[in-house]
Amino acid sequence: MSQPTPEQIVAAAEKAKALGLTEDEVVTTPYKGDENKGISLDWAVEKYKHEQLVSVIFDKEDDEGFNVFIVTYNKKSKAD
Repeated sequence: MSQPTPEQIVAAAEKAKALGLTEDEVVTTPYKGDENKGISLDWAVEKYKHEQLVSVIFDKEDDEGFNVFIVTYNKKSKAD
């Protein structure tokens, strides 16, 4: 069985979002700069460890230099 292409992965993610199965959150970490992107990623994953994560993607640095990620997780797993 072959691996899905990047295009197929994106299409599946878009379909899941359109169906309301996933949720995105923009998360600003307490860490700044390129040299701290790794620890920022670890922080975001730890913060959402109880969710069924789909992706954690670096978005930008905010106006103050803090690293910002877009966290996507399956809605049905979101704790009430």
